[in-house]
Amino acid sequence: MLRITLLASLLHLCALLHAQFHRTLIATPDSAIVLVNGQPRCTTPCVVKYRWNEAVDERIAFTVTAPGYKAWTDTLTEKPFDLSDKERITLERDIPTYDVGSASAIVAYDKLLADFKEGTVIGTELGEDGKSTPIKWEGTVRIGVQAFDHRFYEVLTAAGLRVPKRPDPKLFSDGDARPQQPRFLVGVLLKDIKIDVRPTTGSSHDKGSMTGRTRLAFDWNVMDRTTGKVVMTVSTEGRSRNRQRAGFVESDNLTAFEDALIKFLDEGSFVELVRTNTTPVPMGAMALDSASITSFTVQRPTIPLFKNLGEMIRYADRTCVTLITDGGHGSGVIISNEGWVLSAQHVVEGTNRVEVQFSDGLRQDATILFADLQNDLVLLDIAGSGYKALPLAVNDSTGIGDEVITIGTPADVALGQSVSRGILSGKRKVDDRVYLQTDVAVNPGNSGGPLLNAQGEVIGIVQSKLVGEGIEGLGFAVPIARVLEVLRLNLQ
Repeated sequence: MLRITLLASLLHLCALLHAQFHRTLIATPDSAIVLVNGQPRCTTPCVVKYRWNEAVDERIAFTVTAPGYKAWTDTLTEKPFDLSDKERITLERDIPTYDVGSASAIVAYDKLLADFKEGTVIGTELGEDGKSTPIKWEGTVRIGVQAFDHRFYEVLTAAGLRVPKRPDPKLFSDGDARPQQPRFLVGVLLKDIKIDVRPTTGSSHDKGSMTGRTRLAFDWNVMDRTTGKVVMTVSTEGRSRNRQRAGFVESDNLTAFEDALIKFLDEGSFVELVRTNTTPVPMGAMALDSASITSFTVQRPTIPLFKNLGEMIRYADRTCVTLITDGGHGSGVIISNEGWVLSAQHVVEGTNRVEVQFSDGLRQDATILFADLQNDLVLLDIAGSGYKALPLAVNDSTGIGDEVITIGTPADVALGQSVSRGILSGKRKVDDRVYLQTDVAVNPGNSGGPLLNAQGEVIGIVQSKLVGEGIEGLGFAVPIARVLEVLRLNLQ
């Protein structure tokens, strides 16, 4: 038995010395070029026949390449033991990179629309018998369930463009920091789709009996969130080619989408748009924490003596506003007849556009004059003059237990001008800073709103709410004395 085994091994070694080896290569994308030691041999899927005497310096290099993809290479440094083997290869897309700068605009994906009626004919399948069957917009050929947004972000990240940050996976990370909002949104419209499936020609070395080709035509629409308008439309086509079994038709939409997306970037106008704009661009705002700002002079508005609390609230209602941004909303208060507005800095942080909505529903753009990130305060300006405003309580005598009120926009913009009433319940020191504590109901969206005394003066700017087990809810506000100091406001 041992002699038989040795004889078989010897015969196998002799066969290897002069053997012709067979290597089956199957690649995605289909029809990739196969090279052996730099010389083209065939296109995938195919069987490469070679002998070891083709080795150069005891090496045989196999390369698989396709336009727009990174080459795959495998080098044999010793004679294979098996006469045949099979390799399935997925080529990595060669995505171009662009130098747009670290301050370039952030880009986000909106959605892909494909407005075709169910059953619309979008291609043909040619059978081996020569019979043609229509391919319809239904089943696996439809667009909508595949992860186009995921592929969009993968491609743009690889290309060097800035996209919205994903949630920080680190333990104990600062969950309160608001991410920068994207400046541009990209919406995609599928204008046309064509699928062609026909029998594979030539020998079939695990090719699959059918070759499917997909062509997608897209309009890439770019909206600037600072204006809410579409500023660019670029049309590109994406193509893909795959192998499939007869009777099982599907389209490789995701690969065709990727192909069209890379062509959209390579066209250049979108990349240039991103390169020449920055995020955020809050409607002509100055640089935050600018050392060049010395002070702002605020003319203290005069208000009437109110007969009762209801009269004061009705007057203050016209001075309290909702701040609407592309990242959410908050509250604010007009403090001068010239249209200056106080609010919390985190309401406008990282946003591209700020609008002020008045109590009558009218909206107007606002610009950031100055902001202090450390104290979470911001001063904005709305065009024009003659606004109703509330005075800042410089010499405020409101004490613990005295009545206080806030007017703001909790939870939803539709709830603007909501009034909450309570008492000043304490003055608390946190990180060497004193805050006004109140039991006034404070909800998301109230941030930046005024804390008012019974005379209609602003004694603080609402910032946060403390919530926990056994706590009904405590609101905190920055005292006006600190607001004047950090925002460099001089009252006259």
